[in-house]
Amino acid sequence: MLYSPENFDLLKIFLEQTPQAIAMVDRQMRYLFASRQWLRDCGFDDGDGNPHSPDSSATQTPPLSVESILGRSHYEILPRFTATQPTTENPEEPGDRDSAISLESWKEVQAICLAGGVQSWEEELSSDGDRQSRVKWEVHPWKTETGEIGGLLLLRAATGRALGNGDPLNQFSPKASSNSHRRSRSDESDLRRQSQILVELARSKTQNEGNKEAAIAEITEAAANTLAVERVGVWLYDNNQTEITCINLYERTERLHSSGSLLLTAPYPQYFQALETERAISVDHAITDPRTRDLADSYLIPLSITSKLDAPIRIGGKIVGIVCCEHRGIPRRWKLGERNFAASIADYTALALETHDRIKTQTELETANDQLQAVLDAVPGSISWFSSDLIYLGVNGYLAKTFNANPETFLGKKIGFLQGSPKFNHLVPEFFENPAKEAQHEIEMSVRGVNRHFLVVSHKYQQGQAAVFIGFDITDRKAAEAALQKANEELETRVAERTKDLTEAIDQLQSEIRTRSLLEETRDVLEFSINNAADSVFWLTPNGRFFYVNDAACITLNYSRKELLSLSVHDINPDLPAEVWPEYWEEIKEFGSVRLECHHRTKDNQSFPVEITINYFQIKGKEYNCIFARDITETKRVETELQRAKATAEAANLAKSAFFANMSHELRTPLTTIISYSDLLQEDAKELGVSNRAFFGDLQQINKAGKDLLVAIDDILDYSKIELGRMQLEVECFEVGEAIAMIMAEIEHKLITNNNTLTMGGDAEWGMICTDRHKLQQVLWHLLDNATKFTENGAIALEITREDTPDFRVLNAASKFSKPELEAAEEWIAFRVRDNGIGITPEQLQELFEPFSQIHTSDIHHTAGTGLGLAVARSLCQLMGGDLFVESNLGVGSAFTVYLPANLPGSSLNAEEIKPKLTQNFPESLPLEDETQWTEGDGWVFDDE
Repeated sequence: MLYSPENFDLLKIFLEQTPQAIAMVDRQMRYLFASRQWLRDCGFDDGDGNPHSPDSSATQTPPLSVESILGRSHYEILPRFTATQPTTENPEEPGDRDSAISLESWKEVQAICLAGGVQSWEEELSSDGDRQSRVKWEVHPWKTETGEIGGLLLLRAATGRALGNGDPLNQFSPKASSNSHRRSRSDESDLRRQSQILVELARSKTQNEGNKEAAIAEITEAAANTLAVERVGVWLYDNNQTEITCINLYERTERLHSSGSLLLTAPYPQYFQALETERAISVDHAITDPRTRDLADSYLIPLSITSKLDAPIRIGGKIVGIVCCEHRGIPRRWKLGERNFAASIADYTALALETHDRIKTQTELETANDQLQAVLDAVPGSISWFSSDLIYLGVNGYLAKTFNANPETFLGKKIGFLQGSPKFNHLVPEFFENPAKEAQHEIEMSVRGVNRHFLVVSHKYQQGQAAVFIGFDITDRKAAEAALQKANEELETRVAERTKDLTEAIDQLQSEIRTRSLLEETRDVLEFSINNAADSVFWLTPNGRFFYVNDAACITLNYSRKELLSLSVHDINPDLPAEVWPEYWEEIKEFGSVRLECHHRTKDNQSFPVEITINYFQIKGKEYNCIFARDITETKRVETELQRAKATAEAANLAKSAFFANMSHELRTPLTTIISYSDLLQEDAKELGVSNRAFFGDLQQINKAGKDLLVAIDDILDYSKIELGRMQLEVECFEVGEAIAMIMAEIEHKLITNNNTLTMGGDAEWGMICTDRHKLQQVLWHLLDNATKFTENGAIALEITREDTPDFRVLNAASKFSKPELEAAEEWIAFRVRDNGIGITPEQLQELFEPFSQIHTSDIHHTAGTGLGLAVARSLCQLMGGDLFVESNLGVGSAFTVYLPANLPGSSLNAEEIKPKLTQNFPESLPLEDETQWTEGDGWVFDDE
């Protein structure tokens, strides 16, 4: 195991004992680890592995251990590599960095390597007296597991030492030393310029736009000008590497780019073999060098090339081409920095080729996807893609339009989020559970209120992790099959009757056989005709003339095909006159497909409604429109009848609500009197000293029954006000805790009755709320009353939290009060009532908020009530700008959540605005309450609240 603990111990041993000076730094040049040899080279360690200070004086910086160097910057440690090396001019002073690259050059090396390049160079550093030591540096990027460059690897190795003044083989004069310094400064200047060019190429927009020709041209021109060579060319292998072609050659003197030269690889094996084994080959005498002399007669001499500096272009570890830097004139000695620069130019060329291929592939893929999507959107059928976890991967335009949505709406959503067909929602997971790769199912589902039959074809891909589902509307085919079945049954009956009548004679039998054969032939023709019947289809040219029509179109419009082809769309469709047709054409061309309802006119001038779908398409550069037309006369008739029935039902419901309101008001006044008298009788009995418990119990039962009935009547009255649009809001700002305290006082005795406990939770501070205080208390009282009623010996919790804006798509979908102005509310308050009572079944949840609905199970002992409490509570929540939701599991408990805006605008909800939304298209509502004023002589009057 590469990453086992014992291997980390081996790594530590390797770093302690390796003779190589190696260090690893992050992107900010901070040390991550370093070998013991690295510490020795920078003066932190002696030959025995004991840390020491290069300067023996007491003021010298104390020695560092391996651990203490970690995390420090390389630029902080770098001066120590030459701190103890005196210069040739003044041995008494610490050595300077004239013979090593400067700090700025190091930072350029850092930028190049973090961009993916590799840098190497040699330095001459002063050592003992005038003797010079040569050190080779290499800097490589290292990558993380994700492929990102995480930092740099630094390698330092001594390559030899030049002899000093004391060595007779190498005597340096002051003049020679001065020339050496000038050469070092010149080399440093060249290296800085080369690094700058590489940085500019890395930042160039041309290198990242994917234009291969422009990127390669920029690289060759930059290389030629930087190296001061006459020619720089980029050559690429063919697929078999039998020949190599120049895709760009820049000639510096002429400032000219060209391409097209070709060389076979077979005649020059030594040259191409050298490229395989070296990062860059530098040839000072190209005509005589063994690696390139085979090119002399056919290439070098004709082009007057004397020196070459070539680097292979590698992509994915494979050589795909060569960058050739070619010098003319006196043979040239290539420097180490120039060799490194040529190798980096080859790396940048490889990056440009990869960028071009990647962008080209991406563009082709996007084009192919666009073409495929266009084809799928034009298919008159529903297409959807799902992952195995039932998440939408995509849909075509036809399916999206069925739900009045965009295809993007479905991406990433769970199946069923639009509450479509339950059968289809079950079919998809069943198909994924089935090992079969393909399947076909016929399902029936409702589309815009009409039951339709669909053939669903499904196919798995990606090893069963995804599947595509295609649905075809086969309603007409099913109707045709039913008609054909009926015709077959009638035919068989007739044949049986004829057979019985023709059993007496052979001639009669043969006649009947011929008749039967004729009938079977007629049946086949009828079957063929029905199977080929479909919607009317028209193809149109840009001027509105018919280019093609099918049989259904001719039959529907009572024209022959020849007559219909001589007409235009304006002759059969009065809603598309000639003067507006050009505008329609442009809109259809822009959107691609348009669906609308209009009228068709037959040959005998009869008009009937149709639903048409117009699709724009091109064939061989010519523009057409394809129109699918369907007769919707029957659909319109059914819609009209449904609307009338709906209006009648809603009017009846409105009258019912008015009746309930009037009756509730009539009952409320005497009931209030009964409750008050029972209270007075209890007080009188106490004052008179009556001690009969049965008497007090009867008074309390009268009082409790009256209050329960009063709550029921109040619910009916509130529900009637809501239905009639007369419920008013009295918005005020108050502390949430004050409202909750009043509810707790009222609900306490109900908790004691069923031996329940109530806990408070949520935010530590509830703060203020601006809404209708009484209606908020009424909603919470209903929820807590329900929790205590259906929970025995259990726990009830009220949690209050302040939250961000909830999901308005959920709220508005369930709310009959549409209040888009409240979607801008910045803060909401959620009230959650949880219990561990009996819970509610999924079937009961469907009707939980319906008026007058109650839960009936064997576990419930308290079913009294009108069944209006939750219906009124939810309507009040919606009226106050929020909503009420429920979650429940049978036998586990229930959780009711109320969302309300923390700051309800006082003018956003008034009775005059809400009433038209509930009574629109209906006659004047019935009076809710009797406006007659009571006088003291008519009896006792109590406040309704």
